[in-house]
Amino acid sequence: MYKKIIAAFAASLAVAFSANAQDDSKYFDGLYLSADLGIEDSGDFYYGGSLGYRFQSETNWVFGVEGNFGDLTSSDTSGTVTAAIDYAWGVTGILGYAFGEKDNNLVFVNAGYGELDLSVSSPTESDSEAFGGFRGSFGYERAISDRISLRLVGTYQDVSDFGEALIGTAGFVVKF
Repeated sequence: MYKKIIAAFAASLAVAFSANAQDDSKYFDGLYLSADLGIEDSGDFYYGGSLGYRFQSETNWVFGVEGNFGDLTSSDTSGTVTAAIDYAWGVTGILGYAFGEKDNNLVFVNAGYGELDLSVSSPTESDSEAFGGFRGSFGYERAISDRISLRLVGTYQDVSDFGEALIGTAGFVVKF
């Protein structure tokens, strides 16, 4: 699986660097793909990615939509029963503002819906169920080229009866 992730990363970078240059003043405009790594507040490791589209206005307001999919390496075993989070996904709207000398810095908030898929298994049975609710994020992104940005994001995820999850991630964004 890690070979596929590395291959996808390399292919994304190749496409990003070979594409035609766009207007430098709009670093946060268009289709993008991200890869993110982080930690959930209980200490579980998170890895995932996002696909989104943003529009940067002439006044540097940024609007868009983003879908994300990832995995928390969370599991617990009690006797012969194992519970694990299989994956997490969400769809959010984006509102942000680009600033700085070159307008290559972005602060943003995301809000929408997210879900965690939980599975429970024993030697004789297995079951899974999805738990979801409000998903919101606050983040900072810095464009380091026309096509590549680095970002930090803090995410809140309501997980229905299980409470909430807080996930901090760092990642890179490739704009197409």
